[in-house]
Amino acid sequence: MLNAAGFGSDSSLRLKSRCKNCNKKQVGLMGFKCRCGDLFCGKHQYAIEHSCPFDYKMFDREILIRKIS
Repeated sequence: MLNAAGFGSDSSLRLKSRCKNCNKKQVGLMGFKCRCGDLFCGKHQYAIEHSCPFDYKMFDREILIRKIS
């Protein structure tokens, strides 16, 4: 099936608006994009709720080191 641009399929566009953790179709108007790069519903928006692989502590340490130096 062709999308509005004339190529590809609409299914790839629809999958991007689903929660990565529970595959819930309705993630709200915008959803919640995490620093790990995935989209989540309101229930899984926090890193603890979806076992986020992003290392927040190391990220913040690097920012502090740059500010101090």
